[in-house]
Amino acid sequence: MKGDVGTSSPGVLERALEITRKNREKERGHPFYDFSKVAQIWNAIKPEGNVEPQDVALFMIGVKLARIAQERDIKGYPVNVDHADDIAGYADCFGRCEEEGQRLKESLDTVFEDLETQVKKDAATDHARAVADHNSQINGDH
Repeated sequence: MKGDVGTSSPGVLERALEITRKNREKERGHPFYDFSKVAQIWNAIKPEGNVEPQDVALFMIGVKLARIAQERDIKGYPVNVDHADDIAGYADCFGRCEEEGQRLKESLDTVFEDLETQVKKDAATDHARAVADHNSQINGDH
């Protein structure tokens, strides 16, 4: 029944299969080959791992590049012009993520510098107390 919890709307799976198995497969071929190109690009972008948010934008640009390549392999020219809009949007996201990452890094650097300063002050205070306690014991001041 439509709207029941735990069920999908009628036709969702059918629409998804229509898109992925027919329309997209005509444009990009079997997903294995499309995703293989994506994997090659992702491995070139970040072979050592450690994925950062800005890497996701690069990966999505890689997806679009792989799809352009796959569409050209299957259909030749022209390819879907929407890919250029998507690439530009992901490039903007990349720049914004880089800026935010730098801002957060600088903020964390300040926090760590403040923490290091406080730890040094606390250590100096603790040392001064220990020296004073030691001198007090030597002088008999209890």
